[in-house]
Amino acid sequence: MSTENEHRIQAEHNQSFLDTIHVDEYPDWAATVIFYTAVHLAQMMFGKLDGQGGTHFKRNGVLRNQYPDVWKHYQPLYAYSRLARYRCMKVAPEHFPYLKRRFEKLKRAVNKRMAD
Repeated sequence: MSTENEHRIQAEHNQSFLDTIHVDEYPDWAATVIFYTAVHLAQMMFGKLDGQGGTHFKRNGVLRNQYPDVWKHYQPLYAYSRLARYRCMKVAPEHFPYLKRRFEKLKRAVNKRMAD
């Protein structure tokens, strides 16, 4: 399992890439990248607090059961990205502000957990 710092670096890397995506042209990729940035924030938190995580299934269970304050913001990003990636759901640029708000709330929840 990667370390807290390795996940922090990957989340920052993903965020840098996210900031370059033209959401009007590639909203599906923006939704995917914002989700994978959230994955690394969750894994970063696990690295500091309890070392859990791993697969999507395991991570979802740990977040749902032990970190509901993080899960409530992570879950919509996960669900939306799955619809975009596997169900070929048409992602509209106007959906991205919702995803961005969820992501910002997720970051605050993770930071609060890590500060406690």
